[in-house]
Amino acid sequence: MHDAETGLIWTALLTALAGAAITWVCAPRIIDMLLQTVGPRANYRRRPTSFPVGLALILGAAGGPVVAAIVSPQARAESVWMAHAACFMLTLGFGLAGLADDLLGGHDHSGFRGHLGAMRRGVVTTGVFKIVVGAIVSLGAVALMTAATRTATARVDLWFLAQLALDSALIAASANLVNLLDRRPGRAIKSFLVGALGAVACIGLSQGAEQAFRAAASCAGIVGAAIAILPLDLAEQVMLGDTGSNPLGAVLGLLLLHLAPGARIALLALVAWLTLTSERVSFSQAIDSNRVLRFLDRLGRRDP
Repeated sequence: MHDAETGLIWTALLTALAGAAITWVCAPRIIDMLLQTVGPRANYRRRPTSFPVGLALILGAAGGPVVAAIVSPQARAESVWMAHAACFMLTLGFGLAGLADDLLGGHDHSGFRGHLGAMRRGVVTTGVFKIVVGAIVSLGAVALMTAATRTATARVDLWFLAQLALDSALIAASANLVNLLDRRPGRAIKSFLVGALGAVACIGLSQGAEQAFRAAASCAGIVGAAIAILPLDLAEQVMLGDTGSNPLGAVLGLLLLHLAPGARIALLALVAWLTLTSERVSFSQAIDSNRVLRFLDRLGRRDP
């Protein structure tokens, strides 16, 4: 194994461990703070939970790369740090926009159709605010990732702008899809972890081990944070809320940018189709109707 690959593996492990440790330490204090200020929130079984504990996920996801950069020289390499910066931007941007929706949003409008319909009537909802913030930070993250691979003299043409828009849309759509899946304990985190593992495997098969390790290192902080908070989510002690599920999906979308352009366009079409399907089909019912998906969805849960 090359030295570069070994360094990326250690960077990914260090970032993940730091993200998990920060989340594990902060989660009980975040839970107490939310219970005292926001109060308990009933989950789908009407059980009281702490909400939105996605705040602890944000702390771990944002803090993990910072700790790794302080400790490890490999984590300070430009290519790795640019990816960490893009992940940092998405985590904070989508997390804070999700927090505004969790704490200030109502239930009068739901889904893209509801929020965009309200905007056409001149009503700005927290969902519309989240869409706008998501579009801005997605575009910024893609610009950072592109800057790490493009030369300073590269020309800005129509194809470049179209690819920038499509990649930004993939991040934002992925964030929304994972948020739509967050209807049962652990479902959003499981979906993110399975998606991230599949993406890294595809990157390794198509572009080689070094690129796969580089991609893994870029999202290791939020992976560690998600694993640390998963037991609390499965035990129905907490709910992530949009504060946690949106950053998970956004970082998954960022990870998909390492794939070839054709694959990214196909994935964007798939995510868009799933999002439109969710307007008329319940994901929970679809998952329960499939034996394999139902087993994975209920794995670790305390459902009767």
